[in-house]
Amino acid sequence: MTDVYAFESLESRHWVKKQQLRVMAIPRGVWVGTYGVLLIGIIAAAVCLWQQLSSGTSLRGIKLNVDEASSFLYPVMGPSPFLSSVVIANIPQLFLSFWYLTYNSLITRLEMSQEWALLSVDYQPLRVTQPRGLQTSTYRLQLPYKYSIPMIILSAIGHWLLSNAVFIIVSQGSYYVDGDGIGSSSDPTSLSSDAVVSIGTASLPVLVLTILGLIALLLPILLSRRVLPGYMPIVGSNSLAISAACHVSPLAKVPKGDGNEVDARTWKQDATELQDLLAAALPQVQSDLPS
Repeated sequence: MTDVYAFESLESRHWVKKQQLRVMAIPRGVWVGTYGVLLIGIIAAAVCLWQQLSSGTSLRGIKLNVDEASSFLYPVMGPSPFLSSVVIANIPQLFLSFWYLTYNSLITRLEMSQEWALLSVDYQPLRVTQPRGLQTSTYRLQLPYKYSIPMIILSAIGHWLLSNAVFIIVSQGSYYVDGDGIGSSSDPTSLSSDAVVSIGTASLPVLVLTILGLIALLLPILLSRRVLPGYMPIVGSNSLAISAACHVSPLAKVPKGDGNEVDARTWKQDATELQDLLAAALPQVQSDLPS
């Protein structure tokens, strides 16, 4: 019995250009991970602001009244309260730096998809670290200046606001003693015997940080809804796909000749990649030929 197979006949189809958005160039896991980090920072700032306002702390930019106990955190105890207080006060600064790097990475991915799509619209030089010939160098700040400069300024403002939101207070004199409810502790090792250290807070910088964070969340969403130009296939940041698109196939460099007449000089001049492949294969081919 003969097997019969049915195949669908091949027919020509009309090519229709589809609009591709920038959001398609970024995997869903990257969006979830990035916005997870961003939301953690904004929610933490909002919770701190709510606790400050609910405890009666007035909305001010810096610590003005040292008698206002609600503007102090709980005293840090231990063998070295001063050093411990410095570390605790700077932990939010470390998280803000990680927050900025995560945000910068997302913006970089969005701009990478835009620049990749432009290669299908017009001839564009390659952007490499060490340019040669018509190649161009990479951006000094990894992003176009219209994005990188405002983001650096935003980062500097954010760190400055955070330094005014959580800071170290050292009071010298015999006015404060341990256990007076102000949130201070003495440290004879790092400070004088009549000095106490505490961690102060301010509500207004936290409020401004929260507002700036919410505004920053909207920028990637707005950029991701923009339509990519041209018809370049979306590869995201996949280096293998980018490398494959930037290198011509060796078969496309096969020199043209009449019949089987292909001299070695032509191979050397016109088939660079193909010559490298043949160099490794020729010894095996010659050994297999009959003598």
